[in-house]
Amino acid sequence: MGIRKWLALLMLGSASALAEPEQLRLAVPDSAYPPYVISDETGVHGTLIAPLRAAAAAAGIELVFTLAPELRSHRLLQRGVIDGRMESPDWIENPDDFLWTALMLPMRDVLIYHQRHRPAKESDVALKNYEIIAHLGYAYPQLQAWFDSGQVARLDKTSELKMLLALTNPNATRNGRAAVMERGVAQWLLKQAPELRQQPLVIGERTFGCALMGFQLRNTERIAELLQRLNKHSQESANHRC
Repeated sequence: MGIRKWLALLMLGSASALAEPEQLRLAVPDSAYPPYVISDETGVHGTLIAPLRAAAAAAGIELVFTLAPELRSHRLLQRGVIDGRMESPDWIENPDDFLWTALMLPMRDVLIYHQRHRPAKESDVALKNYEIIAHLGYAYPQLQAWFDSGQVARLDKTSELKMLLALTNPNATRNGRAAVMERGVAQWLLKQAPELRQQPLVIGERTFGCALMGFQLRNTERIAELLQRLNKHSQESANHRC
């Protein structure tokens, strides 16, 4: 092979390598979190993923998603197997140790009721002595004092669907029953889950906590450079704030 032909092939190979988009490896919950994160045969998508994909495409970054339970995604991030994971800076002790995507969506906790148990006003007094159905392992700072004092009884379920199904039985051992859940998740399930569509369940108006959800990233020079490019193409909105 002539030296000129060899140099031409080498330059072509180098150009191809440079043209390949850099990857950002992200973990999302394996149990999904519709409508924000949905995993099906078409891949990972949802209202949190779609604008991130659009920004990444404009920035020339390839997003590679891994499905992982929360604790495993923590370990993968610590070991550098992934570059980031879905998280809120409000839910971890050391958010300043990490980089965060500019794109964040507000997660607002509300109460969902059987119509029979919805109070005219969601005051502390009206909700006293209620049963509150919560997600196993989740913390609810604005409700914790109620749980600790016994003002309400906490009943844990292992999924949002099971939480809402527990409301379909209007009989409660206390004054009433409600489930605490992120508003968007509740709205999606009430429309999409066949076993819930005809149920007399309603969403309350009072917010019991809000946190911004996005992606927590390792603080390295490579990821900082990718994040700067990604954030330049991210659309921020006043509605995306708590």
